[in-house]
Amino acid sequence: MSKEVNVLQRCAVCKIDLKARFAFIDEEFLALTGYSYEELLGKPVAGILEPSSRELITRLMTGRSHYEAVYDCAPLTLINKNKQPICVSATMFLNFSGGNPVNFQLILSTQTIPQRVKKESASDESLTEFIKKLNALDTTNDWQGILNALLKLSSAGQAAWYGFETGNLIPMANATDNTNAKFVNKEISPTTPWHLKIAESEEEYDFTDGASVQKAVESSKSAPNEYISTFHIQKDKFVLRLIYGSDIDSTEAVKAINRTRLVIPLIVKLVTHLH
Repeated sequence: MSKEVNVLQRCAVCKIDLKARFAFIDEEFLALTGYSYEELLGKPVAGILEPSSRELITRLMTGRSHYEAVYDCAPLTLINKNKQPICVSATMFLNFSGGNPVNFQLILSTQTIPQRVKKESASDESLTEFIKKLNALDTTNDWQGILNALLKLSSAGQAAWYGFETGNLIPMANATDNTNAKFVNKEISPTTPWHLKIAESEEEYDFTDGASVQKAVESSKSAPNEYISTFHIQKDKFVLRLIYGSDIDSTEAVKAINRTRLVIPLIVKLVTHLH
């Protein structure tokens, strides 16, 4: 009996919401990573994963229907608070409430499993291609280059960067998918006071999220087909705006925005490092 007990291991558990942010962390997970509850709750899981593990989480989140009750097991590498890698085996599955998906649960063990080679899907290839393009950039001012790569990854029709100063959104770069007939030769619509309000509050707007759309309708009487994210690079604030056509498949839009959401921390780290 003693030999059986010795091989048992208490697993660490966390939950991430459908936007890949920590929604629950147990004590074992905190002990494993060295972070506090306050340091992780509500933050993107990508912030404590090494790059290939970020890609893998993206594949697991975007490569399935949100109504599939399946269990995936994969090797991940966490980066603890001391910047040291920790290899774990992660079992990941969806939690449901009232028949609707609410979050992903991850059960982590330091007894790792061997990696299995799997043919990349189209979305995996686009993510890998984006990371290669990002790593090839060698200037902090190549916002256009970053945006061009991000446009394809995000499946958006148009994309734009803005710098933020009190009371103003300052255009920095924009890109258009010229293979999309709905956007060819079409100028990006100007920002509105509502866009400025989003930037000032630093809230995320996601047209695929019901609560986000409802809030937009209540505050501005409209809900554009856009994704808006505000982030900081050192002391400066920037805004990313992705514009989608009305005919985009809703499932593809959710997957594309999840991919975008997970790579934003990579962009911030790259530009901060090169700054």
